[in-house]
Amino acid sequence: LLPTILALTLVSIATHARAGNTKPAFPGKQSDWHGFKRFDFEVDGKPVLVVAPEQPAEGKPWVWHGEFFGHKPAPDIALLKRGFHVVYMRVPNMLGAPAAVAHWDAFYKELTDNYGFAKKVSLVGLSRGGLYCYNWAAANPDKVACIYGDAPVCDFKSWPGGKGKGKGKK
Repeated sequence: LLPTILALTLVSIATHARAGNTKPAFPGKQSDWHGFKRFDFEVDGKPVLVVAPEQPAEGKPWVWHGEFFGHKPAPDIALLKRGFHVVYMRVPNMLGAPAAVAHWDAFYKELTDNYGFAKKVSLVGLSRGGLYCYNWAAANPDKVACIYGDAPVCDFKSWPGGKGKGKGKK
């Protein structure tokens, strides 16, 4: 009787494991982004998206955009092909303020604790996205692998404020 129970238990575990593999890796709406699976859902009351590689690289590395997800996608596509996840959290007009950093903290915790993402993330700060990336990195230096700044805004007084050398937001 014991070998039969053990065999049925192993079959049940294997069946559930296979069934679990058919579910999406993330909650929310699934769509296609340049041939990769994109998942849109909410974390901490804010819209987020995760684009998943076909096969995650060892350690589950990831890239996080501060703003303008999808602008000039070639680097993200190349990273996805190498096993990186690409993520974005929509916190518009918060310009890297402490409340935005707190939302980012919640998203970071969700991805690292519940999905096993690497503890260090690569940040992409394009234009005003730099405010999010640099402010979050300043608050969490031990969680940042690197920052790629592409014409990043680093001081909200210059943009959108228009103080100093920046022309500001019109």
